Amino acid sequence: MIKVENSGFEGVAGKEKIGIPTTTAKDPLSPVQQYDAYGNEIVYRTMSQEQFKQFERTGIMPPTTETSISPVLGYSSKYNGVTVKIVVKQGTFAKLEEIGIAANSAAAKVFPNMSIKTGKWMKTNTRFKVEGGQMTTQLGQGRGIEIFNENIVHFEKVK
Repeated sequence: MIKVENSGFEGVAGKEKIGIPTTTAKDPLSPVQQYDAYGNEIVYRTMSQEQFKQFERTGIMPPTTETSISPVLGYSSKYNGVTVKIVVKQGTFAKLEEIGIAANSAAAKVFPNMSIKTGKWMKTNTRFKVEGGQMTTQLGQGRGIEIFNENIVHFEKVK
């Protein structure tokens, strides 16, 4: 038996299925577009080589100023650096939405009950922003990135 780290799932073939998309969101503006066989949520981030080495070494994604992630590989991979697929436990984005702020009017339409406050947010909140036809999630440098890092079950370099 293989215990799949942090996922709560055990199985002989389980590890190969972690992070392999099996279902897709119906809403193109959902902050998560792909889910694996376990319901884990799949997102992408492009980071510097130095940040990726730190991520590999520690298993903790290092924060930057806004620490943006995208549900769309094509969007993330437009940036320079190492593009990483990150798989987090089912329900992670629900937790991030609980402390979320809609950063623009398009995001406020998707999340009508979310705060639209401006000002300092990076230590206490996450921000959701529609850009490039998809929903970027900005984890910031505090509670958002902590929730995200606590729920990572797998990550791998894709570019």
